This record gives sequence, structure tokens and C-alpha cells, in this order.
Amino acid sequence: MPIEAPQSRPRYDALLAHGYWMSEHRTGLGLRSRLSTRAAAVELNQRETKTVFVNLDRLWGPTEPSEGELIAKELEEHYHIPHEDIVLRQDAWSTGGEVKTFVEEAKQHGWTNLLDVAFSKHHSLISILGRRFGTIPLIYKGLGLKPQYKSVEDILREKDIHRINRRYKVRKVLDVDKDGNPKPWKQVPIAERQYAETGEERPFVHEHNHTAKLVNKLTGLKSKFEAIYFLYEGIKWTLMHRPGFNYEALEQANRNSRKEKGTDSPLSRRLGRLFDFDVYTLNGKRSPFSYKKEGKSCIIFP
Repeated sequence: MPIEAPQSRPRYDALLAHGYWMSEHRTGLGLRSRLSTRAAAVELNQRETKTVFVNLDRLWGPTEPSEGELIAKELEEHYHIPHEDIVLRQDAWSTGGEVKTFVEEAKQHGWTNLLDVAFSKHHSLISILGRRFGTIPLIYKGLGLKPQYKSVEDILREKDIHRINRRYKVRKVLDVDKDGNPKPWKQVPIAERQYAETGEERPFVHEHNHTAKLVNKLTGLKSKFEAIYFLYEGIKWTLMHRPGFNYEALEQANRNSRKEKGTDSPLSRRLGRLFDFDVYTLNGKRSPFSYKKEGKSCIIFP
């Protein structure tokens, strides 16, 4: 179902939608990847940006589709984003690869107003006096660029609102049973009650945001999933500050290590079996493919 789209001039030329991990879910995407994709779709459908850029390679080996391809498919088929508004590459193996190729495409296409959409801990592990201390801003800084940032959580909490505004016909309950015999309607079973049109119409207005509840469950202050993700991002941020840290070498290591479905990084192998990374599906139900049940998920490192 497409999200309501007000007509206005887009504020950004392009948006980078980050992928997170893959899953045995029917879409092939883990929950964080699906939420990130949904946030990108909200921005596109509300005309905040003209183009979405996606780039992730075949993280589960050459026989499986790339995560970038799966995200693009989700954008087109589930959120009805036009094909021409999606720029897809399939040669990045890490967050650094996503950012670097996004910058390359920006220079090639002449994009100047850029937006980066990711989970808040990915953007800012901590914030002191307005300065971000997170992995993604460090990567952009190394490339000499400073885009705008929006978190997946903020977009979905503030904008992913479904509105129902329609009129319905009023009916009255008749004091008869299903055979037409007189009987007080309260004594007639609900399934057998008889109704008649009154000719009156009334408005029905309703708003809901079920995604916000899911985001709060996954990323709230008391969430163990947010705590483990904070630790995960903290380890990456620390590694990136080591003297002589080489992101190109890390990108190549990721490329060399991912040969088959379900191959996880050493960090996710240790922690993923203690905590459910892909614990909920997008409709809020617990995923049958989370670590503590059956199946595997794959996390991009970093």
C-alpha cells in the first residue's frame, strides 16, 4: 500500500538507504533492513527526495540475490516506488562501501543535496555539543563530504501514519430473529441479527502507526536489542580510530569471506546466538527465523 504523498519540491537530490542483514524471511531481508527500506520509501513517497541509492552485493554467495537487489525489489513491489527513481549498484560489501559508492554516484549525477538514512546508532553512537560520534559520519568525513542525516526511527515514528477518512452507511438492528419472527434484538445471537438501511451516512476518521510500536520495541532505551546494537556500533567506532585503519582492506576482507548463505562475521557469530538480532517481522510478530529458533541471519560488518 503506497504511503500518502504530498506534492512538493524534493528537498534532497538523492537518499542512501543502508542495508543491514539478510534473513530467511520471504523477502530475503532482515528486520532492520526492512525498516530501513520502509523509511526510505516514506521519504520518497512524501517527496522529500527524488532518488534512492542502494548498493549491496551478494552477501550470501553467488547463488543468492544481492541484498541491494532485494531492497530495490521491496521498494518497487511493496511500496510502489517507480523503477526510474531507484539507482541500484551491487558491488559494496560494507557500510564504507555503501557510502563511498554513494559519493561516486553523487559526483557522476550532479547530486548536491544528499540524505543518509540509517538507524540512529549508526549515525551517532553518542552526541556531544552537537558533534556526532558514529561510524557513518566518520566515513563521510574521510571522503570530505557532509550530508544530512535522518534516522530510521525518527522517520517511521513521525511520518509512517496511515489515515482512514471515509463515510459509512448507518444500519439499524431489527427486533426479529433470522426467520423473521419478532424477538428483541439483544436476545438474538450476533451472527443471526437482521439489519436494515436507514439512509443515513456518518464520517469515519482513524489514524494509526503500528510501525512506531515495533520501532520502540526494537530500539527503545530498555530494549536489549538496542543495547547489543550500541555495543556492536561501539566496537566498530573504536576499530575505526586505530592507527592505520584501512577501510579498503576491510571491504576486501568482507568480499573474500562471504562465499555462501548465512556466513556471518565473527562478532555476529558470537553475539547473535545470545541475542535475537532479527527478532520481529515487520508486522510485529516474532520471526520464526530468529537465532533462538531456526534459520540464520547475516549482518554486514561494519
